[in-house]
Amino acid sequence: MENLTKWWLVFYPLGVLFLTLLLVVFIGEAVREAFESEGILPAAMTQLLSIRGLRTYFYTESGVAKAVDGIDLDVEQGEVLGLVGESGSGKSVTALSILA
Repeated sequence: MENLTKWWLVFYPLGVLFLTLLLVVFIGEAVREAFESEGILPAAMTQLLSIRGLRTYFYTESGVAKAVDGIDLDVEQGEVLGLVGESGSGKSVTALSILA
């Protein structure tokens, strides 16, 4: 019961997690820079994916549902793409349309 009143003890594990994450990021950057300077990785980004005007429509008895309408995106080497939005905004349909 004594530990429940010491709320500040939660900051120790959070601090350790934050420092660990920071260390991983700095080590990753150092490794990437070392590989680029040795010529193992290309310094210039290369385009892996380019999409213009992506549209996905569903034709139903009650009409046309425009799930995805006119999305443009580019992904270059070394980049990470995240689709963020509200529920029902078309994230999954966009991803599946790209894979199809």
